[in-house]
Amino acid sequence: MTTASTARVVPLILSLDPATSTGYCVGQAGPRHAVLEAGAHVLGKASPGEKYAGLWALMEMLRNRNTPIVAVAYEKGFHRGGAPTRFHLGCVAIVEMFAYRIGVPVHGATVQQIKAASGGGGNADKASMIWRADHYFNRACASDDEADACWLYEWARARLWADSQQRGNAWQAAR
Repeated sequence: MTTASTARVVPLILSLDPATSTGYCVGQAGPRHAVLEAGAHVLGKASPGEKYAGLWALMEMLRNRNTPIVAVAYEKGFHRGGAPTRFHLGCVAIVEMFAYRIGVPVHGATVQQIKAASGGGGNADKASMIWRADHYFNRACASDDEADACWLYEWARARLWADSQQRGNAWQAAR
């Protein structure tokens, strides 16, 4: 029988595709993928401040339901200028502040790195990213935001696992 004192703690990775509709994924860190929770959450429709507060609340909710988070990953966006770029940079600042506050490293991945993690070689379209995520993670992704977050999790998981193995101290590298 497993009790609270003898239960094995599994380190987790939180990945986010920050946007007005933010994709998120929480999965186990380690040699094999295991998605515990994934989805997309609309941050709000009013001011950027309301959306940033919604992003913080989403991360807190996910952290409260899934512990211990040992790393946070986010998608680096395209910077085309204007309001979308300002909003994305604000989201990145919120994600970085959250990771700092909970004492874990934060990793950013480009869109090409996320597409490459899906097996698309850096050029996969949205439909194939969703299809691959459905089959690879054995779940039905409801949106491209959710699929992106799952592939971002896979990118971070593989990177952290490889780093920890090189250092020979499996998850100390992720702390």
